[in-house]
Amino acid sequence: MINIVEEIFKRINTAKKSESFLERVFKRNTPEDLKSKTIVLFGSGSLGQEYKKAFNILDVFPAYFCDNSASKHGTMCCGLPIISFNELKEDFKDAYIVITSFKYLDEITAQLLNNGFSSDQIFCKRSDLGNEIHLMNLYANSSTMSFALTANSEQCIENSLEILKNNKDKIAEVYNFLEDSKSKELLITKLALFASGENYNLFKYLILNFSEPVLEFGLGNPMEHEVYYYFNNDVLSLTNGEKYVDIGAADGDTIITFTDACSKNGVEYEKIYAFEPDPENYKKMLKNTKQYSNISYQQKGLWSKSGKMRFLSHDQVRHDEEMAISDSGNLEIEVVELDEFLEGQDVTFIKMDPPGNVVPELLKGSEKTIKACKPKLALGAYHSLEAIFEVPLAVHEIWPDYKFYLRHLSFHANETDLLATL
Repeated sequence: MINIVEEIFKRINTAKKSESFLERVFKRNTPEDLKSKTIVLFGSGSLGQEYKKAFNILDVFPAYFCDNSASKHGTMCCGLPIISFNELKEDFKDAYIVITSFKYLDEITAQLLNNGFSSDQIFCKRSDLGNEIHLMNLYANSSTMSFALTANSEQCIENSLEILKNNKDKIAEVYNFLEDSKSKELLITKLALFASGENYNLFKYLILNFSEPVLEFGLGNPMEHEVYYYFNNDVLSLTNGEKYVDIGAADGDTIITFTDACSKNGVEYEKIYAFEPDPENYKKMLKNTKQYSNISYQQKGLWSKSGKMRFLSHDQVRHDEEMAISDSGNLEIEVVELDEFLEGQDVTFIKMDPPGNVVPELLKGSEKTIKACKPKLALGAYHSLEAIFEVPLAVHEIWPDYKFYLRHLSFHANETDLLATL
């Protein structure tokens, strides 16, 4: 029988050393070369801000942001001035320019090349990156970029390896009850990737072999991701009369995708229960889904018991993934047990993917519902290293007759989900 943790360690140890972050961005330019150059980040959104932070950790200091949005010109972002494209052309013709916009990558590349900037001074253009895997690694996964760059990343890796050793029996148990070889291999791959400190070669293996959007649409520019694959996958199927529970409904994108999938499959849903505690997201959800019927909107969080808890809201964090129930939260929100809220009402599909590593806690408050209704489940299993084995174990303890599958529903390192059905 395969020793799962030994196999994970083997994957980590045999993964070839990959290029560093600076080597992937600036190619043959050394850190010393970069010190003599003015560096401009083209794109001042969240990705550009992540790049600025990452460069600073590595003692590379961009001087400006450039942005095509006129409203940003003359303002500051992360301590750097935001200049217009005209200023870039007139005053910084010899600068090194790093494109930090995933959405407008090709447009910005063309804009620079058509205005006299040479290819050698433009970085992170599509042709620069060599292949689409580089692009996905550098762009789509910016929220994890800083982890691998921090001074204590070696200690983080050491801690991750220790977690694997301490949980070898749990990992083996989950491996054994996963339903198919794809799920088993994904478990090993994902744990090896995270415990390696996001080794690029392991990331490449994950994307090429398990990314559902890449497997379906190829490496070009796969825009479909997690919310689409909750309802369009090889495990869960929708039927007439679905009663869908959306925990972490965000701005309503999953509700819209669910209703689209029902229409696509020629079925009608009966009821949607949408839980979203963040005030800004809740307002967006009401607006974005107003055309749909039979939705019970709840500006509440879910938990293992009902009450009040602190919550970090949308305006206090840089990424949606950082919104979470937290003792340091700026808001007090109402949380409820799903069992208590439903009061025995039947449900057929539960999706749980709120920010933070809270799915095991939410399952404690949903135990009666899951035992009674045995709904299809789509559960986030990526919010911590342990989540990929702790979430399946939590469901298995509630109802061991479920068939368990792991699927990777995005083109970056996050969004590995547990899909469970009878």
